[in-house]
Amino acid sequence: MTKRIIFRTDDVTQSLSSVVSVVNQKNAMPILATVAICTKNEVNADGSLDMVLMASDGDIWARKEVRIDGESDKGVSMCLDARSFLQSIQSLPNTVLSVEADTEKHIATCSYVNGKFSLPYYETDAYPKPSRVDTEKSFSHTVDAQILLKAIDKVSFAVGNDPIYIILNGVHLEFGDSKVIAVATDKRRFAKFESKNDNADEHTDSVNLPQKPCKVLSLILQEGESETVDVSSDGSIAVFSAGGFRLTTRLPEGNYVDYQRLIQNSYTKSADVDRDSLMNAVKRVSLMGSSSELVAVSLGNCTCTVEGEDLDNSKAANESIGCEYSGETFRIGLSSTYMTSVLKSIESPTVTVLFDEPTKPAFFLEGEDSESYEYTSMLMPIKFL
Repeated sequence: MTKRIIFRTDDVTQSLSSVVSVVNQKNAMPILATVAICTKNEVNADGSLDMVLMASDGDIWARKEVRIDGESDKGVSMCLDARSFLQSIQSLPNTVLSVEADTEKHIATCSYVNGKFSLPYYETDAYPKPSRVDTEKSFSHTVDAQILLKAIDKVSFAVGNDPIYIILNGVHLEFGDSKVIAVATDKRRFAKFESKNDNADEHTDSVNLPQKPCKVLSLILQEGESETVDVSSDGSIAVFSAGGFRLTTRLPEGNYVDYQRLIQNSYTKSADVDRDSLMNAVKRVSLMGSSSELVAVSLGNCTCTVEGEDLDNSKAANESIGCEYSGETFRIGLSSTYMTSVLKSIESPTVTVLFDEPTKPAFFLEGEDSESYEYTSMLMPIKFL
């Protein structure tokens, strides 16, 4: 007996790619290397049929519904090798693909206009079911999808990779009725995004979202299929739903750092610098710098100077650019790599840099205020030897 699913690859490829991004390269259970594919039992009013794609690594579940040809059999389900199936249909753009499952041999044959390929499949009964949120202990919010996407993307560069303090290996998210806050730090860098709203004291609920589900959620939101995202969590499980997509993930235990203590309330020095000029100067000077990636940033007389040197190999470089600064001469050591990552997160043509002392953090703000959000990033200094 055979069961058949028919779809156009362009209707499925992007969603399948986002879902399969959850799958690990190596898995303790063979079933976790597959993607579960199921067609629903009811045909839509327009004659199409909904197909559900789901993948998991045991801690994260990504689920996406896509509409396919109504000629497909209803109630078909199978688990196919995720990467092999994805790579195969990616190589067949704008192609009608017919997937026929032989229920006796457990082989799925995928046919197209001038060829075919086949691969074994598992029954979906063995596929791990997503964890469920405890509704009695959970909160729920509906937030703007594009605001959430921007919030995650603008702070992700500062996510940590700490094998001990794993709570830092992700993005701290806070949700209110009209507010979204995103924070990330790896102890050397810090970034905070906060959507603007009229109620500064609004109550928020928080989720510490690990880096991997952050990336998956970002991929899905980039498709722009839904204007809002429904968020719910009970502290150990979080669920993000947007249109036909649902992301379910387990959350790490523990509380996030008190990030408000990282933000200074006053500064003694402020400079407005062209973002691209500063970033390019850092990149060029760092080529002649030492392996420690240390560059010196000096301010004085409306000039910002970036310097780097490698004494062991007799290399050195410096570059000066104009800036708006009228304070006393100031010099601070910063990591060129980290500074570049901070500057890339700034969207305005001008970056405002706030300093206090060479031993205290440097803060980077967008030179032009956004109408929809406030953004702050921070970089810890490096001492000169």
